[in-house]
Amino acid sequence: MQGRVTGVEMLSYADVARLRIEGESGVFEVEIPLKVLKEVGINPLPGSGIEIGVEKSASDFEGWDIVLSGEVYLRQESQNRLYISAGGLQIVIPISVATGFNNVGDKVYVKLRFQRGRD
Repeated sequence: MQGRVTGVEMLSYADVARLRIEGESGVFEVEIPLKVLKEVGINPLPGSGIEIGVEKSASDFEGWDIVLSGEVYLRQESQNRLYISAGGLQIVIPISVATGFNNVGDKVYVKLRFQRGRD
């Protein structure tokens, strides 16, 4: 799924960035430690292009900048949101992209590939 970063919120108490990403499937929110962004050479800015992969099982991670594994902890049907905890980091995805893993306790892999020099 293709999307664009529409917001970057710095959570200074945890040295984490919360990215708001809007794509054809809806709005995603992903918390990523600043240290990880620095290690992969990413400085996400509003308007930056990004590809998002969301899967139930581990698969080929080659070519992705960041891969987070987590577990669904809340399903909010009224807002079409699925909340995932990835080691304490929060990921929010539209329920509509959660094919086969939309129940509390399900394992989820979220893969991110940032566009470089093509924005």
